Amino acid sequence: LEKAVGYTDPELYQGRLTSRYAGDRTRQYLRYRYQFLKGISYGVTLEKDPGEQIFQDNVKLKIDYISAHLFLENKKDFRYIAIGDFEVNLGQGLVMWQSFGVGKSVTVNNIKRNAEVLKPHTSVVEDNFNRGAGATFQKKGFEVTAFGSYRMRDGSSIAVDTLSDEEVTEIQSLQSSGMHRTESEINNRSNTKLWATGGRLGWSNRIFSVYLNATYHHLGANLGASSDLYKKYSFSGNSIFNSSVNYNYLGKKFNFFGESAISDNGGLAFLHGINTRLTPGVTLSLVHRYYAKNYQTIAG
Repeated sequence: LEKAVGYTDPELYQGRLTSRYAGDRTRQYLRYRYQFLKGISYGVTLEKDPGEQIFQDNVKLKIDYISAHLFLENKKDFRYIAIGDFEVNLGQGLVMWQSFGVGKSVTVNNIKRNAEVLKPHTSVVEDNFNRGAGATFQKKGFEVTAFGSYRMRDGSSIAVDTLSDEEVTEIQSLQSSGMHRTESEINNRSNTKLWATGGRLGWSNRIFSVYLNATYHHLGANLGASSDLYKKYSFSGNSIFNSSVNYNYLGKKFNFFGESAISDNGGLAFLHGINTRLTPGVTLSLVHRYYAKNYQTIAG
């Protein structure tokens, strides 16, 4: 009923026109997906958020957000083959997690994250996914998963004007909103390169599983250190390496799971949990988290 300020006419303030949204108030969303059982999935997703323009001059495809994927399952010894946009989920998320994850809820024993290691990216979330290829190879309980990704990320620039031909050399932060409505948001759109690679190696059966996980991320621009006190230990630089080991034991009335992770600066993170049925109708759930102040990750 009340029009947001961003959609009103600009006003003159201290000799300058105030910032306003470039587009209209509509959200426009188009998705096509073909899925046959668990054998093949392919599709494309397009979206314009409220306040964004449908077509932008500095966007090569002229559409604000476009995503496409091809995903194959159970092709001989390959459990998954992902091409295009896909998601990677490792362990309990200390190193990397890109799918939906449920936090605290009315179900008190819902303390464990569960998702396939590779999944097609079909949502309109514009920051947390990979663009490239990945595959999972399984043989008699052993598994090897590897992926590689290259895509552009939004970064708040502090070095150069992103509308010029100069390449951004330093950014203040990575943006995750996916909004490109104002002049500054449009300037920050897809101005930072991001390479990512990694995977996991492990073994599992019906009762026990253990996996070694590793990821490496490299930014095309340097992420500057912040002077804010609460960001004192936040990641800065242009590359980061994370590794972890996760494990799971499932008995008749007892489930123990956990992950232990380390970042390349020596920061440690641990997450362990227990679900156990004490008596019929009574379940006990315990979870312990420890994240060192200097543990760093940009995908966990």
